[in-house]
Amino acid sequence: MEKTNKKEKVIESKQDEAMNKEDEEKTLKRTNSQAKWLFIIMIGIVVIVFATAWIINESKKFDYVGFTFQKEKFGEIPIFTGQITGYNVKGLPMNFKLVLREDPRSSSIPLEGNLNVRVDSTPYIAINLSSGINDCGDSVSLVSLGQFMSNTGIGIKSAVTTKEESLEYARPLVTCDTSGSTVFILTAGNESKITQDKENPDCYVLSVSNCETQRVIEKLQISILDSINKGEI
Repeated sequence: MEKTNKKEKVIESKQDEAMNKEDEEKTLKRTNSQAKWLFIIMIGIVVIVFATAWIINESKKFDYVGFTFQKEKFGEIPIFTGQITGYNVKGLPMNFKLVLREDPRSSSIPLEGNLNVRVDSTPYIAINLSSGINDCGDSVSLVSLGQFMSNTGIGIKSAVTTKEESLEYARPLVTCDTSGSTVFILTAGNESKITQDKENPDCYVLSVSNCETQRVIEKLQISILDSINKGEI
């Protein structure tokens, strides 16, 4: 009788061990399954976050005049930037960042004529100080133009449009009558626009109304990029 009880206890003990082992295996499988799904969900979240960020970033990009631009913010100021391939002082290719305040696609500044900058001589930017353009005080736009022209490998020289100003500021006297170089005459006017001179096709008048110097300069930069893309420069 006692031997029978011992056998039964041994059998029950083995059964308990088997059940415990089975429960442990089930628990381990369940834990592994939960960990697997948690890992998959985490990966899915990471992919969604990166995909969303990529889509949002790509949606801010657009192609215009053969170059890719992107809408960004400088603090709270919206800007438009483009990575442009230009040249350094040694003439080697380099990339530079063009920053615009206005969306180049929506510029309402007209270009009357065909822009084609001569590359056999450095162009001039001649400022008509007597027109009152200097009262706008927008030297930043002129500095930006100088950097842009330098980075594109074209370069630019400053000048004035009258003999008196030439003597006073020790700058070359340049007008649309000047030949041998591309000339940009920056002057105040009744309408903001860029006009190719009829008598001298190498001369362009940058007319600025209501101190819209920046908008006119940006239109000139985009027009030059368009000419570069078309192989005209």
